[in-house]
Amino acid sequence: ETAEGTIIRAVNQTNGKGQKGNIWISEIEKNLTFSIILKPNKILAVKQFYMNMAISLSLVDYLKYLLPQNGIYIKWPNDIYIEKNKIAGILIENQVIADKIENSVIGIGLNVNQSVFSSDIPNPTSLNIITSINYNVSEILINYLPFIEKRIQQLYKLDFEKIKIDYLNRLLYFNDLRKYKINNETITAKIIDINIYGKLILLTENQIIIECDLKEVGFIH
Repeated sequence: ETAEGTIIRAVNQTNGKGQKGNIWISEIEKNLTFSIILKPNKILAVKQFYMNMAISLSLVDYLKYLLPQNGIYIKWPNDIYIEKNKIAGILIENQVIADKIENSVIGIGLNVNQSVFSSDIPNPTSLNIITSINYNVSEILINYLPFIEKRIQQLYKLDFEKIKIDYLNRLLYFNDLRKYKINNETITAKIIDINIYGKLILLTENQIIIECDLKEVGFIH
């Protein structure tokens, strides 16, 4: 059995997965792609989105430390953006037994030294594009681990309220009136909250509240 906190790093990722079945493409040894195994069995399955929030925030915390001058945001549910460009993605797969999370595999992909991306990725960036520095990818991982440890401890202490406040404070377009695509219809609305299941809560300009999951809403840039 794999111990909690085990890290599996892919030096060359050939079949990266993203949200909604998207492919995550990474050049060999240019980016940080790894998984961490957790056993968060104090956390009820109904609250599993808090894990998404905590892991997203750990990346925000680390990137704030690396890039203090830049705007760093979470694009719901858990893509990490520098200004309006994606620098990292997270995919969490939970094994639920009874009503608790028994095992979690947290996959993280952070664009580090890659400077050219295929044209079908809409708006990528990397640490190297932003700073022109060539980073040691292993050092990036080692330096990031205390940030993930801190947020996981917060999660294990069941400090859900603080996690959610921090998440909403970093959420891209939170409280901004803008256009979204819902069921092939364009609406003008603002993000006002996330519910316990991680669904996005939108308030339309006509004051109608809409709850939507990942498959139901599209961001219009």
